[in-house]
Amino acid sequence: MRASTGSNQLLFETEDVRSRLVDGRTILLDIPAGDYVVFDRTATAMWEVLRTLPPARRVDALQVRFNAPRDRLAVDLDAFEQLCCSRGFLSTAAHEGAPRAPLRRWPRRAWTLRAWWALAATTVALHRNGFASVYRAGALLPQRANAPIDEAALDRAERAFLRAENFFALKTAPKDCLPRSLALYRFLTSIGFRAEHCIGVMRYHFEAHAWVRCGDRLVLDSPEFVARYTVLARM
Repeated sequence: MRASTGSNQLLFETEDVRSRLVDGRTILLDIPAGDYVVFDRTATAMWEVLRTLPPARRVDALQVRFNAPRDRLAVDLDAFEQLCCSRGFLSTAAHEGAPRAPLRRWPRRAWTLRAWWALAATTVALHRNGFASVYRAGALLPQRANAPIDEAALDRAERAFLRAENFFALKTAPKDCLPRSLALYRFLTSIGFRAEHCIGVMRYHFEAHAWVRCGDRLVLDSPEFVARYTVLARM
């Protein structure tokens, strides 16, 4: 897919990617592939100008930064743009999130069962349908409106999830942060908490981690450990 670039045409990230500048390099989460792409310095600059400047100003901006021949920069930028558009990273249309369904709460007496079901359903869905399908479905899960966090209820929800984990062993443990966090996010939203799922990265040496927040509170994770990562994607 080749993007049409008119005189004022900006390009936008598609719904299939999330990107962040980390230590001077753009790191991109390719959701359909379930993989990360780390751009070098030149690709990072090209990614920036494609998303922030109209076509008539892009090569000039790159020339100031790299002091390279204008013709060569134009060819390289065009090739990079075509690559990003063909891989579904960029588009001429900005995407908007799909609306969420109404929230259906589960009674507290069923929280442990619900937590176990979230673990089982998430694990099966990841195995059958892959990360992209599960992540997109998670982005559509119903969320309650902003409200103060009931700390006592959240404590109880954490205990329910830990009890459920005693009856459900993730095969990739201890490297199970992605399925575990997706299941935890699914569980918390289903019982009425406004939760946020985060995927973070570090560039040296490259690592990724996924976790869940309710307001300012990390749920079943270490603040010291999470602080090592730069957030790349949220839902």
